[in-house]
Amino acid sequence: MEDLSILEPVKLYNSTLKNQFKENAIKYFDELLKESKVDENENARLVKEYNKYKTALEKTNKEILKNNVLKTFMILFVIFGAISLIVGIIGLATDLFEMYISLILLFVGIGLIIIGAIVLAVVVKSKASKLEAKRNKLQAKITEQFDLLSKQIQPLLKLFDYNIPAKIIRKTTPLIQVDDYFDIEKFTYLNEKYNFGNITDKHTSTHFVLSGSIIGNPFLFVRNLNESMGSKVYTGSIVIHWTETVSDSKGRTHLVTRTQTLTASVSKPYPYYSYNTYLVYGNDAAPKLTFSRNPSGTLGKNEKAIKKLVKDRIENLKDKAEKAVSEGKNFTMMSNEEFEALFNAENRNNEVEFRLLFTPLAQKNYIELLKSQKPFGDDFIFEKKKCLNFIVSNHTQKNDVYAYPERFYGYDVKVMRDNFVNYLCNYFEGFYFDMVPILSIPLYQQQKSREYIYEKKFKQNYTNYEDEVMANRLGWQNFRPDESATDVILKTSYLSSDKNTDKIKVCAYSYKAIPRVDYVYVFGGDGRSHAVPVPWNEYIEVKKDSLIGVKKISSDKPSMDSVSDKIYEYFSKYNKKGVHHFERGLLAFLLDQDYTNSGDDELNNLFNSLLAKKEEN
Repeated sequence: MEDLSILEPVKLYNSTLKNQFKENAIKYFDELLKESKVDENENARLVKEYNKYKTALEKTNKEILKNNVLKTFMILFVIFGAISLIVGIIGLATDLFEMYISLILLFVGIGLIIIGAIVLAVVVKSKASKLEAKRNKLQAKITEQFDLLSKQIQPLLKLFDYNIPAKIIRKTTPLIQVDDYFDIEKFTYLNEKYNFGNITDKHTSTHFVLSGSIIGNPFLFVRNLNESMGSKVYTGSIVIHWTETVSDSKGRTHLVTRTQTLTASVSKPYPYYSYNTYLVYGNDAAPKLTFSRNPSGTLGKNEKAIKKLVKDRIENLKDKAEKAVSEGKNFTMMSNEEFEALFNAENRNNEVEFRLLFTPLAQKNYIELLKSQKPFGDDFIFEKKKCLNFIVSNHTQKNDVYAYPERFYGYDVKVMRDNFVNYLCNYFEGFYFDMVPILSIPLYQQQKSREYIYEKKFKQNYTNYEDEVMANRLGWQNFRPDESATDVILKTSYLSSDKNTDKIKVCAYSYKAIPRVDYVYVFGGDGRSHAVPVPWNEYIEVKKDSLIGVKKISSDKPSMDSVSDKIYEYFSKYNKKGVHHFERGLLAFLLDQDYTNSGDDELNNLFNSLLAKKEEN
């Protein structure tokens, strides 16, 4: 790969990586299809038959609807006929109308009744019976055909795994290396070298983590679920009644009853939950530099509007630069005023290192990125804290980053391939353009990391980040406190290790809701003050501790699925529900009792024997 391509990441994506990744995604799907031995032509035939029956059913349902409409009209015919007949008889009996009018009503009524009855009995009923039989037959055919499709496609569904995006990214570009999981060595490297530690805040739980490196320099994508205590407005009301003496236009007095609805509200603490996704990147370049920048506001603007924005901001920055000089502060505008205006990082603490980092090529890359409108434009926050860089983009907050295997399921190979490729291309585009602010800085790619080789044995086998991800994968329902009335934040802490299994404590934090009532006095139209009850909930924190085990299994999801019954049987000894989850080479399982060395040996032996038998078959 040419240096120019590496140093111009947007150009590289548009000219090479975008198409290359798509080709690799298609190729990967076709390789899975070949391995599954699912016949695509046979699948297309079965899908065609299935769709034919579905189309026929839709047509039949429309015919049933039309027949029901006809039935309704005929019933109305009979009803109108009966009314006409009754009115005609009354007219003859009472001389209500002229005789000929009564006779017309009489005969019209009889005619409508006869026509309606004949159509209902002969046409509607007969057709309804035939259509219902046809619909039942088609539904049976659809069920039968879908069962055939499900059985045929099953070998392909079993091959989808959690680490597909990582595999295709690795195949597409050697520049960006993506790990299967965030291992303890990389965490230790980030921690010891860059002081990047665990998230200890009990109001934050890690739901997703993806680690890797760019030319040896580590990065980490993290998605957290955050809880924050805000406020909620509760409203209550009562209806009051009173009487007033009023005078009418003639001067007479009488009593009038009045009513009024009185409302009142109170604001009380309330827990809110939200997700936050960000990229962390470590690099030794410009180690003293700190700054932060927010989106420039170019997104959604045309070229003319961007020029005006840049011009106004340059004038503002010049004033600030002059003021900084007069006050002895460290802020000097760069010669590239357009970059300065768009990047807008005036809070930088080191002008020398800032210029070292943002070379003319880096400035050119950023101007192109910040003025672009596609695919995402300038929608990111960039914060540098010495050797750690943080990127928070708007588009990644919305993206499905989990790549669950079920995301690729279906029954039509052609549709599945399109969904598979589209999802992965969108995944890569979002992932890559979170990387672009980092890749746009040439010095970051020239600064190669010194490899850390750890000969010591780590106390724990896996990181707290992965422990929390795996705990959340087991399902918060398995950890939720009994009195919980809100979402749950799971925090993990390491307890001990038995060989390659870590025993982890999971603390589930939530809130119970206690009904309360406040009385707010409101002045009514009757001239008196009334106590309006406002019901609200007081949220009190509740906590529950549980145990899980986390261990590495040298296997993949298809292999583990093939022995799932045996695995469930094994884990039922350690927790009543047999709860466990496997992804990306990591296995997590709920513990109701202590997990011992002998248990770990038993589990290892179980997997070795089961997976060996699978390979023999």
